[in-house]
Amino acid sequence: MRTGQFEDSERGPDDDLRLQFEAMGQLTPEEKGVARAVLEGLLLKHAANRFNTTTPNT
Repeated sequence: MRTGQFEDSERGPDDDLRLQFEAMGQLTPEEKGVARAVLEGLLLKHAANRFNTTTPNT
């Protein structure tokens, strides 16, 4: 059964973000680019923080 953009077996957004991601379909290509850049920056920051906290202090 298909709901939105993701199959049940596929990874998709958490329920609390699902509506926001569905609403992004209404954005212009330029707005989608901005949203993509913001998400990529947030994910890079998160990854850097995880790496920084899991690396032993030397």
